[in-house]
Amino acid sequence: MRISFCGGDNAKIRHNTREFVSTNVDRSRIQNNIVIVNQTVPEAYEKLFGEPQRKYNAKQKRKDRKIDNYYKHLFGDVPEKRQDEIQTNASNQHSFYEHIVQIGDKDSAGILTNPKNAQIVTECLQEYAEGFQERNPYLCLFNAIIHLDETTPHLHLDTIPFAEGYKKGMERQLSISKALEAMGYSKNCDEAIRDFTANERKILREICERHGLEIEREEKGRGISFTPQQMRDGISEQYVKLKEIEKSLNEKNQHYRKQKNHYSKSNPHYLRSHHNCRRFQLPSTLYRKRSRSCKMKLMKLLA
Repeated sequence: MRISFCGGDNAKIRHNTREFVSTNVDRSRIQNNIVIVNQTVPEAYEKLFGEPQRKYNAKQKRKDRKIDNYYKHLFGDVPEKRQDEIQTNASNQHSFYEHIVQIGDKDSAGILTNPKNAQIVTECLQEYAEGFQERNPYLCLFNAIIHLDETTPHLHLDTIPFAEGYKKGMERQLSISKALEAMGYSKNCDEAIRDFTANERKILREICERHGLEIEREEKGRGISFTPQQMRDGISEQYVKLKEIEKSLNEKNQHYRKQKNHYSKSNPHYLRSHHNCRRFQLPSTLYRKRSRSCKMKLMKLLA
């Protein structure tokens, strides 16, 4: 089995809660879905930022500096129906993040094709989801549902990243980079996301192994990414190897030139000038002329 832990850029909470039902969903099995956490985006923002927003507003003397709605302050006047979709602002902030977690495929863990493994996979996903918030205190888990009404069990995790201790603006604010940094990851956001993903995949693998599932060894390019430092180290290593190859070729080239010079001095028939080259090519020219002459004589005899 393989582990899949990928981001969902086109996330829709209505899809997760089955307010919207797509064609690949078996309606008769919707009741089997496991709901771990189920909050709307407005509810989650109120829970996270409501009190910090009120404290911030209480300190403001000017009315134009007060924040009426933190979500609207960041992402504009988004219609309520579209708030369950990921919104992005000019600062590249996302209103929330989604990860879709899956173990195996329709053959190895299909609900209808392999129900025994599907049950074990479901238990693994549930254990993983229930421990997610404790592991990641600065990623507010507001929606987590395991879907059992499609081909393979899979988990939708929706989180809102936040950080605290801001001196400018609200004390608590939306930030993926600061949230990951607060949990001990790198200050570089890209590296932090890679490390976070790798760590969560490792935890999920350990859960699966405890439940007796065999998970295939992960390789670079399948769920594991190189960090910029690893890329630099890899390029440096390849550069050293290329330099060694270049040095070896230069040594061989010098050896070849020495042999060539030695041969040219010791062999009087060696071609050392353009004139000699032309003279050396003469037998080939005569050979071609004689071949044509012989061919013409042969044609005359045959005639």
